[in-house]
Amino acid sequence: MQETHGLIRNRRGATLVIVAISLAAMLSMLALAIDLGMLYKTRAEAQRAADAAALAGASVFLELGIKASEKVDSANVRAYALAEANYMTGGLIDSSEVTVQVLPDSEKVRVWVRRAAVPTWFARVIGIDAVPVGAKAAAEATTAGTTKCVKPFLIPDFWEENSGQDNVVQNQIWDFPQNIPNQPSSCGTTWECWSYDKAAGDRYARYDEPNATGLGSTFRDARVAANSPNKYRDDYARPVMLYPSFPQYSPTPSNWFLWRIDCPGGNCVRDAMTGCTTTPISVGQEIAKEQPGEVRGPVQQGLEEWLAQDASARFVESERTDANGTYMTGTVVSDNPAYNGDANPRVFIAGLISPDFLAPGYDEVPLNNLGKFYLESIPPNQGSKAPVKVRFLGFVTGTGDEGPESGSLVKILKLVE
Repeated sequence: MQETHGLIRNRRGATLVIVAISLAAMLSMLALAIDLGMLYKTRAEAQRAADAAALAGASVFLELGIKASEKVDSANVRAYALAEANYMTGGLIDSSEVTVQVLPDSEKVRVWVRRAAVPTWFARVIGIDAVPVGAKAAAEATTAGTTKCVKPFLIPDFWEENSGQDNVVQNQIWDFPQNIPNQPSSCGTTWECWSYDKAAGDRYARYDEPNATGLGSTFRDARVAANSPNKYRDDYARPVMLYPSFPQYSPTPSNWFLWRIDCPGGNCVRDAMTGCTTTPISVGQEIAKEQPGEVRGPVQQGLEEWLAQDASARFVESERTDANGTYMTGTVVSDNPAYNGDANPRVFIAGLISPDFLAPGYDEVPLNNLGKFYLESIPPNQGSKAPVKVRFLGFVTGTGDEGPESGSLVKILKLVE
């Protein structure tokens, strides 16, 4: 009987040992569950911060008017600023926890976010007081081929004029159109008289091609406008006067054309100007070209209604000075803060066509590029013959869909790592 009682006491002692071991195991599992969940949450926060910072840094490659060296600096500033605006484990990320690498040749920005010691809770019981947590992301600006909400404008792209630059300035910037109804012409004295003539040495290459002359290129950076001490780097903010083309006159570089809307009647033209076409438009796509002079009434109504969508909008130029002299940048501002910058309804996307297709007889023309513009003004009391003043604002945001070819001014930002 005494031996049995001792055996029971021994079993009770063994049970206590088993409970103690089980409790330790349960605590370890609790530490694993709670602390691992917290660490995964922290890593997700680090990943979000790295993603946002990489995208912010790469966004600089969607802007013109900035030198390559400035883009590297600006990409660093944007990436660090975005990363430091984010939280990890309830605390703001510090600059010492961020590493940024800018690769301008590939227009890529890579960001690492790492916190060296994220404190644990229950894992301290098993001797783990802190764990390092980090994440990496990379984003790049890459060319695309397709976008939406393209206005029915076809604008001749810029070329190097070697056959009609007879005036004193000869700055490769269109001064005045030729063959415009009721307008004077002073070719060879006051104004440059352009006509695309390859045989005479005229040359064209769109933006981002070798030795480019098109809008957005550096071709005009060293040339100063005749009526101003200022220039526009990469053509950003450059004002351009466009005159509607008419059937009875030969096309000139300052003309603009319509692309034919897929519905009958002038109302379609007017509605396309004031609204947004949802049909995707692609670089390389064949577009039916027609002249605004053929539907001058609806065109004029469309322009006036378009300007009235934000009558307070204006373009404010800003001056910058560097070793190459003064140049201009700027932005669209409005009395309605929601309409500042690219959000303004007068900022639009237009098709650019090669000057090879300016000549009569080209009713179907391929879109050579797509660019962003600001509709600044139309002179009063000139009716349907009035010129349109626009400003070139650079890159278009693509949809990511594939088109016949990539557009050198059509870009998207995407995470690649």
